[in-house]
Amino acid sequence: MEHVGPVPTVSWKMVIVMEFLSDHLNRKPRKPYRMSEDTNDAIQLIVDERNRQIDKEDYSPEHDDLHDECELGLAAECYVHAARMNMLHPQIEIPHWAAGPGGIWPWEIESWKPSQDPIRNLVKAGALIAAEIERLQRIEEAKA
Repeated sequence: MEHVGPVPTVSWKMVIVMEFLSDHLNRKPRKPYRMSEDTNDAIQLIVDERNRQIDKEDYSPEHDDLHDECELGLAAECYVHAARMNMLHPQIEIPHWAAGPGGIWPWEIESWKPSQDPIRNLVKAGALIAAEIERLQRIEEAKA
């Protein structure tokens, strides 16, 4: 039998979509995430830092609740940026005035205390993220 009419064409975009769908539909289920001993150690560092912030710095949940304009998240972002700078440019000391990308440190500059250790900066960021999550959870609980 002879084909009559225009020959159907398949665009490269359609090929990519078909390959993606084929891969996605034939993929084996991913194993659930399991924390390793190293992960537990990393989480423990964040827990210890959060406890230090509360016990030594007096950054209690009540204090955190006063920061309702995402200041805790901004502070965490600054420490992540400091860690990035540590990793990319370990020979350069992070200046006291370099309070995060674009100078977004949300509080007095005296409270900006980056380390030359990227892990320490990430631990501080993790503790600040935990504090922000807890603050948001308290808001949700109050609404319930």
